Amino acid sequence: EEEEEEVVVALLRAARREGADEGGAMENLVALLSGGLFGFALDKAKTNVPWVVSAQMGMTNFTMMRMFLAASATSTAVVLLLDRLGLVARKPKAGLKLGLGIFGGYGANFVGGALLGMGMYLTGSCPGTIWAQIGANTVPHLGSVVAGGVVGTLIFGYTERFMRARKGFHEATTDSDASPRWLGYPASALLLTGAMVGAIAGFNHFFPWQQEHLAVLAPSTAAPEAAAQLAKDAFPLDPAATTWDPALSGLLLGLLQVPGHLTCNGPLGQSSGWVFLTGHLAGLLDKNLDKHAPYLITHRTGRKSLAQVIIAAGIMGGAALSQYLSGYPALSAEASQGCGDFTCGFVGGALLLFGSRLGGGCTSGHGLSGMATVSIASILTVVGMFAGGMSLAFFPRSVIGL
Repeated sequence: EEEEEEVVVALLRAARREGADEGGAMENLVALLSGGLFGFALDKAKTNVPWVVSAQMGMTNFTMMRMFLAASATSTAVVLLLDRLGLVARKPKAGLKLGLGIFGGYGANFVGGALLGMGMYLTGSCPGTIWAQIGANTVPHLGSVVAGGVVGTLIFGYTERFMRARKGFHEATTDSDASPRWLGYPASALLLTGAMVGAIAGFNHFFPWQQEHLAVLAPSTAAPEAAAQLAKDAFPLDPAATTWDPALSGLLLGLLQVPGHLTCNGPLGQSSGWVFLTGHLAGLLDKNLDKHAPYLITHRTGRKSLAQVIIAAGIMGGAALSQYLSGYPALSAEASQGCGDFTCGFVGGALLLFGSRLGGGCTSGHGLSGMATVSIASILTVVGMFAGGMSLAFFPRSVIGL
């Protein structure tokens, strides 16, 4: 039996190396299908409704937190398993310095995360979720979020060379392993996974997800949905259902790390795809892009960035399919407002992408893939993300002018 396991592991390693070398049609198909399931799960969990994301930052609805914790816990378990099987070695996501010498080598992570969180509160979105929102097409002002995201990417791309002039800016902090040496990585990963599962159980006890989902749906949709959900007699993953348990949707998202890690597509993430697309757009308008924004030039190529673009296309398709199968359920009056207006969408979109690139990753890249490696950088980025979002959520929008 041990010999058979070794043979299987060797074959999987060989297949992964071949995929990394070729990066061909099969990897593109895997990326598209992964994106499709990603978007489908987001729509079923209703975490692609902007009000849900903004309400999470205000700690008035915990739908997003359930899905986030479940996806992160599953991702952590996947990375641990792949590492123990010898298929993919765990590599903690490196930290990024801000160059001020006061953040212990993780300044860009924390500040970038805070800006990302502010953008999440204003838009009710993130660099990956926006594609599921576009696919579902249930709320207004999505175009302003995309426009702001492109502008935020351009601003970072064109200013990065000046920021890099500061000594230490965006230098990597390679020793970013949060696992205590006395405890070790496997035990640390299991404890982190257990803590997140325990938190989900706590949220479900005090804030039943069925009740929180009903607040997102219009009364005409919520009434029949409540009968099935609260009686708990519906199939948990019925493709035609209006909603799924966010934790189950998060579990599916976390399992998507398996095809990502075993192909050359890489772990889940979305902000690099924005740089890929924006870099090509900027190249059409700026013939001296190599001088003005070398950062954008260097990110216009690469298999992982291209894979993120393909995944984004899949996310839109998956969310659209979910809506079709569930009969296009109506949202409540509050949830159907989207981010509220063009200004919030545009400013928030710019913060989303500028913060993601400053911090070296977005909600998926750090929150799911980075935390799964038990990375100090990713943990601090997520802390900054919630700190930034909550700091805006507890101020009236009139105070901050939005």
